[in-house]
Amino acid sequence: MFETMVGIALMSLFFVETIQLISQGYSANTKSMKYIGACSLARQMLEEYSSWPALDALDGASNGIVTNNTYSYPSSIINNVTYSCSLIIAAGPVPPTLLKQLTATVSRSGGSLSVYSLKSNY
Repeated sequence: MFETMVGIALMSLFFVETIQLISQGYSANTKSMKYIGACSLARQMLEEYSSWPALDALDGASNGIVTNNTYSYPSSIINNVTYSCSLIIAAGPVPPTLLKQLTATVSRSGGSLSVYSLKSNY
């Protein structure tokens, strides 16, 4: 009788640990999916404006000069996660008309992600 109770106690401990392990794995998978979604959106935004003419057309002037500004985009829902995207155009480390720093920021529940890129007009 005692051996049976010890066996049941050990099996219940194993079962509880297994359930916790599955729960932690699911949580890590969910976080990873949200992070991958944010990375994909940020990369897509930077690729969309990978050329100087595309950046120039963003401010509507199409005059060869890219204006420093912040652009917000409508929220996207992917796999029941809402992502908010913005693109910041700022002066780069050389004269402002030659190099721009782009910052694509994607916010989601649980945090945000920023990806940086430099674009030149040489």
